[in-house]
Amino acid sequence: YGLSIIKSFMNENNLSKGLLFTSDPYSKIIDESDKGTSLLFGDGATVTLIGKEFKFGFQKFNFGTKGKSFSDLICENQLKMNGRGVYNFAAKKVPKDILDILKKNSLSIDEIDLFVLHQGSKFIIETIREELKLSEHKMDFYAANYGNLVSSSIPFILKDHINGNYQKILISGFGVGLSWSSTILTKNN
Repeated sequence: YGLSIIKSFMNENNLSKGLLFTSDPYSKIIDESDKGTSLLFGDGATVTLIGKEFKFGFQKFNFGTKGKSFSDLICENQLKMNGRGVYNFAAKKVPKDILDILKKNSLSIDEIDLFVLHQGSKFIIETIREELKLSEHKMDFYAANYGNLVSSSIPFILKDHINGNYQKILISGFGVGLSWSSTILTKNN
């Protein structure tokens, strides 16, 4: 959502550069005795420089929300998560959304060099990868050392891959709300 908003704001106001900040200090809202959340979430923040003449450009975006299931992941003084509900949401919605964003951008799954997904859990990433029949080198779980960094997870992963030999990178974020968004980054030549 943040990428689409900053892209639209910059285009509408004829701006050449902008900064997209993400920050999620989940340690402030985690109940340490709740092993269903305390073992998954980490604190993270990123700042991403966005501009018209940079390495990658954005293609069309997808957005959605399943608001009736908002209570599966909610903060009421402390974070509360229905792990099964979040898993079911991600396992059913995200693969369909990835196929939809490919179609919207007139691309096939084979044309994508790397899939970078929000790192909700290793189980979620593996389930989505298997559903899409992708190899680990195209979609992997990167958060084993830092946990679920929420909105910072995708930019955190991209910092390690942006200089690789990738022409097209599909990114997909999902979670709180329950909501999702996807787009494709295409290398500017």
